[in-house]
Amino acid sequence: MRILHCFVLLVALGLHGCGSGGGEKADSSVDKGPSPDGTVAVIPLDELVNACIRASACGVKAYPILANCVDAYFDLHLRQGLGAIYDEIYRCVNSAGGDCDKVRSCFDERGACDNTYKATCDGTTAIACDLIDKKVYALKCATAGLECLVRSGQTTAAACTPGTCYSTFGTACQGSWLISCVASVSEVEDCAADGLICSSTGTNSAECMGEQSDGCNSKKYSPTCDGNTTVTCVQSKLHRDDCTRYKMRHTRCEGAKCVAAGTDCEHTFNRCAGAELEACFDGSWKRYDCAKLGLGPCELAGTTAGNCGKP
Repeated sequence: MRILHCFVLLVALGLHGCGSGGGEKADSSVDKGPSPDGTVAVIPLDELVNACIRASACGVKAYPILANCVDAYFDLHLRQGLGAIYDEIYRCVNSAGGDCDKVRSCFDERGACDNTYKATCDGTTAIACDLIDKKVYALKCATAGLECLVRSGQTTAAACTPGTCYSTFGTACQGSWLISCVASVSEVEDCAADGLICSSTGTNSAECMGEQSDGCNSKKYSPTCDGNTTVTCVQSKLHRDDCTRYKMRHTRCEGAKCVAAGTDCEHTFNRCAGAELEACFDGSWKRYDCAKLGLGPCELAGTTAGNCGKP
């Protein structure tokens, strides 16, 4: 399968090769997670939230606004084709419970860093500095069927990618993945993460577009709400987006956009309700029992954001 995968990329995208420049190949026996087939399998939302709380309590990628951790998963990791990698990390975190040493091991934390750090690839593992967290973490690219490369001129980051590429090939589809070329490295945008499909629009050209068969004029179409479903025109095809699929984030359609159902809060800092943690989701405060997660009572970081404490 790995050979076929590489061959498809070479033919369709004009790639130079599927190797990582001397590193090891992804083991075909490794569970690479879901293929880019138009669907996105994700970790259950409650498991994702629990993992975000546990990681924050242990000082690993701590989020003062818990919803931002959820948004990063849906809006960044899934769109980049990295969902399977983070699913594995977050399930590992939940298995660790309140053991912070194990939580750090799940993220493969490797010490402090700054903007002078040079990212590297250890075979198919990307080792780079998180400039927000100021720590070095490693990502197992092979979990998502990808390999590791460092972009030319961008040595602070190591990318999980389908492979190297020619800068002139444009864009192309690999299943639901829209592949483009950035600094000689293939970059993934998973159309399915937004409920869209990837479709060719010409020679060396492809786009994420609406999944409906009905055509539309992107410049003239007026987006609407159909109950709690937005109806929009994306690259000349209708797109229906059920807001309830966003669950705890923004579940109501208003003004042809998915917005929060509640009005009590909006991306507000976490807070403490006694020993419990409260976080804002979908416009309402949600409460989490830190003790049941194997963590210490909720505490404020300074005078601003609350998080469950270390056990």
